Amino acid sequence: MNSIKVTFSDGSITTFHENQTFQTWIKYNDSVSTSKGYTLWRHHNNGLSPSFIEMLVNSEFFFDIEKPETYYASNSVVKIESI
Repeated sequence: MNSIKVTFSDGSITTFHENQTFQTWIKYNDSVSTSKGYTLWRHHNNGLSPSFIEMLVNSEFFFDIEKPETYYASNSVVKIESI
């Protein structure tokens, strides 16, 4: 359970792994701003899901800092599977 498979509302599937770091964006008044960074950590019973869900509920958008060309909408995640 060192990886998660994430399904998005458009049907695309992406795999994320332990220690992967993301930059998040939040809405602030009438604009957006970068927020805190999140690194996926492994929970002993639930794998990476708790750390990924924490990021989702605290951000509007996020991107992998190593692949900044793709942004994901937090509200487009429909399924998370530990693999």
